[in-house]
Amino acid sequence: MQAILQLLEIQKEYKVGVGVCVTNTIVVYLMFLGVLMIDINDIRRTVSQGVNNIFNEVIEWFSQHK
Repeated sequence: MQAILQLLEIQKEYKVGVGVCVTNTIVVYLMFLGVLMIDINDIRRTVSQGVNNIFNEVIEWFSQHK
């Protein structure tokens, strides 16, 4: 009987350990996605600003060289 109780206790601790591990993995994954989304938005904003600057310079050059 004592052996069965010890086995059940070990299984319970294992399940808690696995649950914590899975939870930590999900949290880290979500944090990674959050950082990735921030970086993608920053990159998108930077690229669009660069493209706008290029278009403005091209339009200005054409307006000066009519």
